Amino acid sequence: MIPTPVMERLQALTRQYDFSAFFIAAAALAAESLEADGAAFIVHEGNNLRYLFFHGLPANYEALSQHIFADDAGISGAALQNDSIIYTPNYPQSIWAMPEYVVTGLMGSLAIPVHGPKGCSGILAVSWFHTAPAQLSYDRKWCMGALQLT
Repeated sequence: MIPTPVMERLQALTRQYDFSAFFIAAAALAAESLEADGAAFIVHEGNNLRYLFFHGLPANYEALSQHIFADDAGISGAALQNDSIIYTPNYPQSIWAMPEYVVTGLMGSLAIPVHGPKGCSGILAVSWFHTAPAQLSYDRKWCMGALQLT
């Protein structure tokens, strides 16, 4: 069962028409609901992905804010290409690990495709810099799906 405060925040997101405010609120909700350390929105531009903003991530991770990478690279690229949510609790050992993120201490990563009027417009990336849960509970998976569809 989704806790009432989380449901109310999800409903509020559907009424948020300001792009920046929406993604800041979605990132905060995702990170808090999943007990993660932070989240970021990665925008899809042409054949590239780049960070648009961060929420609650460590300074050494935010140093990558200017990093632009191919839209098929890393866990975000895989989520975009497959248009599916991808989660790895052990990012450094995953097939999607990118060295520049491993050195920041990224331990777990969740990539949620975000859709706009023209299809997948970006990725909501949720990050753990401590041990990530081995699995995400049903309630957490439901929240992820709701964020993807919002």
